[in-house]
Amino acid sequence: MKVFHPFKNNVLPGPQQALLLKACLIEDSATAKKALIQWQEFADLDSLDHGSFRLVPLLWKRARREEWDLSEDEGRLRGLYRYTWSKHQLLEREAESILATFAEANIPTILLKGVAISRLVYDDPVCRPYSDIDVLVSADRMRESVELLQSKEWTTLQTGMDSALNELHAIGFQSPGKIELDLHQHVLQSNASAEVTEEIYSRAQPIEWRDLSALTLSFEDHFIHVCAHGAVFSPWSQIRWLADANRILIHCGSNFDWDVVQDSASRFGCLLSVQETVNWLVQEVGQNVPDEVLNDLNRRPLAASDRVLTFISSVKIPKVSKLRHRLSIDFVHYLRRSPFRLSGDWFSGLKKYLISVNNFDRSFPSLFRSWYYLGVLKIRNIQFGYLPFLLSKKGNRTIHRDSISRWRESEMFGFHLLECDVEKRLLRWSDSAAGLHLRDFQDDFILELHTLNCRPGLVDTAEIKFVINGLALPPDFVRMGEGGIISIQIKRPYRPEIGDAWITWKIEPWELVPGDTRELGVPVYAIRKTLKKPNPASRHEN
Repeated sequence: MKVFHPFKNNVLPGPQQALLLKACLIEDSATAKKALIQWQEFADLDSLDHGSFRLVPLLWKRARREEWDLSEDEGRLRGLYRYTWSKHQLLEREAESILATFAEANIPTILLKGVAISRLVYDDPVCRPYSDIDVLVSADRMRESVELLQSKEWTTLQTGMDSALNELHAIGFQSPGKIELDLHQHVLQSNASAEVTEEIYSRAQPIEWRDLSALTLSFEDHFIHVCAHGAVFSPWSQIRWLADANRILIHCGSNFDWDVVQDSASRFGCLLSVQETVNWLVQEVGQNVPDEVLNDLNRRPLAASDRVLTFISSVKIPKVSKLRHRLSIDFVHYLRRSPFRLSGDWFSGLKKYLISVNNFDRSFPSLFRSWYYLGVLKIRNIQFGYLPFLLSKKGNRTIHRDSISRWRESEMFGFHLLECDVEKRLLRWSDSAAGLHLRDFQDDFILELHTLNCRPGLVDTAEIKFVINGLALPPDFVRMGEGGIISIQIKRPYRPEIGDAWITWKIEPWELVPGDTRELGVPVYAIRKTLKKPNPASRHEN
């Protein structure tokens, strides 16, 4: 089968990630240890990518079982495993509470993704980290489930709940303890139809969760879901989907029903993702898939919508924003649920779907103007936007610059809804206490918050206090520049050595207009992350 180049380059693991996966997944101990030694030669625990970081618990467990010598990395890998264990306990307790809440209300639930897979196919659930809880309820009980969560003080930033219930496959919630929950009414975002969900629902199997009984997907449907959800381009590497798929196949062995997987994946529109996943596992880690199954899988014809969606989901164009990329995927999702027809109802439905799925401000007057303001129609950046970075040979390098509209709700807290200023520029006001999730630390960098010059007091950095993972930043690490730009130096000892971090801030609440009850903090319209060019002399001081 011919592999799509965007898929191969942007979704499948790179060489270093492949070595880590081989060390974790290959059954032969000697071959796996050889891959581990090669990975250790190139890997730096201070700058692991997000996907590799989430495989550390699995690597640590494998190394303990095989009694491998991890040399100087052993202590740090053990610490990362314990850190993952502690987060896992919090999520499991919250999941148990959610299941009990729904059980009391007689609402059947199905556990999805990491919360189920970790217990279903992994010997040690900690080896499969997850950051949120995914629960599926039937569409006819969705509104009741939303009201139940809200009565338990779970909050959501989703606006227009009526439209969201009609358009979205899932709605995100957050508990008072900052635990995130995705409440699903459909399993697949790429094919959120009642027929697909009902078919998957009919194959659900029981799962024991401490003292509670619940349902989860069949092993075959988990495999399809893992491939469809994981095998897409993401700014954060998602290579754990390959580990999940491998564990499912090992756990099921000869009982795995390949006919169900192939037939369902073809009808659900995610056959290409399944093909690529299986081929990679066979070629790279020696997964035992019967030859007749592999040949039959690769000979199956691909639907045009499957090709288009997989291509768009896996392509990465320099300097194209996450929002523009996501809108392209959303457009294909809408085409699947509502085939194109030249009518006002179709275009009106497209506008409603894009607004709901991206949680846009509903005050946008038209779809065209909305897209123009969001930069979707400014195609010139695709060709020329990245040339300055290719031609630049010195100085700092901007590695991330995004409108605030392109940040996901899971990457921030304490922000109000998206709105437009008088110049039609998108912005979000933060609360007096707010923060951003920073991922994949690799080196020191400067974080710039681009704010509007409409709030008195922001000219004095003493008015705003920044904290990184509990460590307060000194005042000289923060500088207020011209045009309302707040520059924050993220460097050691305040920069974490590995993994992710939250940068939070506090400022006295401010009233924008009389009668506005919001506790407004900082009006942010863009964020820039600039990597500081390392000093060559400093590399040889020690």
